[in-house]
Amino acid sequence: MFLPVLSAFLQFLSFPPAELYYLSLIALVPLFWFLARETDPWRLGVGVLLYRALFLLAAGSYIPEPMLVVSELAFFLPFIFFIIVLKKYGVRRSFFVGLAVLAFFLTECLAAQFAPLPSFVVLSGLPLAATPFVGLARFGWGIVSGPYVVTGFALLINFLSACLLLNVSGRTDGARRFGRRARVVLFLLGIALVAGYGAASAPRAETGTSAKTLRVAIFSTGGGYDDASGPSAFSTTTAPLIKERVAAVLANAGEKLGEFRPELTVFPEALFALFYAGDVNVEARERFGIVNAGTVISGFQDFAKEHRTAVFTGLTTLNADGEKYRSAILIDAEGQLSAVSDKYYLTTGSEWWPLGTWVPFYWRWSLWFLPPHTRQDAFVALSPTGQYTPAAEPFAPMTLGDLVLAPLLCSEGHYPKPYRAFLKSGADLFISNSSDGWLGFSVRQFQRETVWLKTLYAVSSGRPVVIAGKQDAAGIAYPSGIFEGVYPQGADALTPFTKVLEL
Repeated sequence: MFLPVLSAFLQFLSFPPAELYYLSLIALVPLFWFLARETDPWRLGVGVLLYRALFLLAAGSYIPEPMLVVSELAFFLPFIFFIIVLKKYGVRRSFFVGLAVLAFFLTECLAAQFAPLPSFVVLSGLPLAATPFVGLARFGWGIVSGPYVVTGFALLINFLSACLLLNVSGRTDGARRFGRRARVVLFLLGIALVAGYGAASAPRAETGTSAKTLRVAIFSTGGGYDDASGPSAFSTTTAPLIKERVAAVLANAGEKLGEFRPELTVFPEALFALFYAGDVNVEARERFGIVNAGTVISGFQDFAKEHRTAVFTGLTTLNADGEKYRSAILIDAEGQLSAVSDKYYLTTGSEWWPLGTWVPFYWRWSLWFLPPHTRQDAFVALSPTGQYTPAAEPFAPMTLGDLVLAPLLCSEGHYPKPYRAFLKSGADLFISNSSDGWLGFSVRQFQRETVWLKTLYAVSSGRPVVIAGKQDAAGIAYPSGIFEGVYPQGADALTPFTKVLEL
């Protein structure tokens, strides 16, 4: 069982915080060696589950819900069954390893796409987003398949390395004579690395020229930058206090812009936690049916008019029927609320709960993973009245002049489907708007993993991805494979990143 554990450890080291990126090219060799050599079905199954569980607990240590980890592991049960069948029918070792790698790849892709765990942030090839191999994300069998492509490349190199090791270890005279098969595998390994590097470094084919530019300001905040100490209810007496608080925060943001005059200002989701029902903005109610967060919306409208900038941000919104949504809003430079787009992919355990009123016995115990200021709101979806409603119209684009903006709300930025849908709508720019205030000790780990993932999507789609989040980065992932941005410095920091962006 040492070999699966070794693979989990090596793969973890390729992820944050160690970020030894290139270990991802050899991390799975011990696991594939184990699969090739082990014959006992029970040990095979336990070894695979042990590897995956340890890797998820290390690289995905920010996930506080054990059921999500278990559900992700369930995707590996067919993989285990497939491996056992291959063993039973005595498939040749090299051929066996090749089939096992292919099955592993398919299993990872299915788990990333369909498991409630945000598995795209722990795909085996994700660390290659921080290397020159990031350019491989331009290739694939469909739109925005970049994370799959780099993962496939990483598994190919792991497969060839495992084959080389198996061929060499099988020879007693290896010190004097390098076997013919080993030389062939070594040659293929070299070709794969050179070809992969060459393809990744090749310039992107020009599909046309665009004169579009956008002056954009992006804000992120520290995890403590919230309104937990603000008014606890909305009434005629607390309304002035709420308005004063919103105005002070946005005045601070305006000061931080300095001389920069943005055409678009992007604020993180949940910059304010003031979403009281009955706090109505007339325009929001009449045009979009929103009956809460009126003071916050009015504050953003005032900011837009004062600075002559469009404003994009994320809010929790309510309609007259009491349905609750995660929403992106766009306000134009004249202060008019021009578009609202609701979140479609809801997060299991925090935005919706598929098991009705049943609550896991360990629920309260698991809250210690979360920072103290978010525990009281944790797993709100476990309450029947706390669940959010998915968007009636998924992945609705927004327009800003002649630009098409694609809002990606929180975890929607992890999955390829929204990118595909928005590209078909003619998106010029993706905006990933999030709140990571629920994260505790592993915040930096999650930040880096999600930035890598969005960089792969930027390369794959050929469109920039703007990132703005509470306790997250403020910056831009470019189609060139480069991320440029800043992170909040301190819990109460409001940090801007400004750029004249070419589209």
